[in-house]
Amino acid sequence: MRFVHGRPFHSLITPAKKLNWRRIGYGFGLWLLLVALASLVEYLLHPNIYTVVFNLRRFVPFALVVLLLTPMQTTAEELFFRGYLLQATGHAGRNVWLLSLVNGILFMVPHLGNPELVASPILLPLFYLSFGAAFTLITLRDNSAELAIGAHAANNLYAALFANYANSALQTESIFMVTELDPVYGLVSLWVMAGLFYIIVFRRGPARHGRAAQPGFEGEEYG
Repeated sequence: MRFVHGRPFHSLITPAKKLNWRRIGYGFGLWLLLVALASLVEYLLHPNIYTVVFNLRRFVPFALVVLLLTPMQTTAEELFFRGYLLQATGHAGRNVWLLSLVNGILFMVPHLGNPELVASPILLPLFYLSFGAAFTLITLRDNSAELAIGAHAANNLYAALFANYANSALQTESIFMVTELDPVYGLVSLWVMAGLFYIIVFRRGPARHGRAAQPGFEGEEYG
């Protein structure tokens, strides 16, 4: 960013002069609440698929590592997909919906090798596409990737520490283990969570850093 594009590194995240950590925390807290509620509903519908596997001796040291490394992993993904690639594809057009779809597809591709896909080779790719597209739309609407960075970290931390899936690509010492993946519920709940997240965050109308972003590698807006 600095030597090739001649721009400060934080411009991958926001057009502002510095990061808004409160915004990142807000995205983290809101998404964590939504994913916990979705998990609770799934438990009420299918309590038999949730198994307690909590082991304090293994959980504590593992949790410390997860709390350190997982936000690094999710932020790296956001910097690449909702940062660099989104701003790069912004040269091709300014249609927010098309950019969200393209970024969602790009986000889906590297996840196609995840072992979870055995549960549904069709709905799981659609899940990843929807995840990437939703976070792209939120990023464009907010003119910043701060919300997406926080929400993505909350999503993966919840899965890693609280309710992991037995055949997940991310094998961790969680409190609960989901023995059977319901791809239909997972996809629908994601759509509901993303919709609620969008409505709650943008209920007052304007984006955090001004009007919706026009991504690209020039200009003063996001990117």
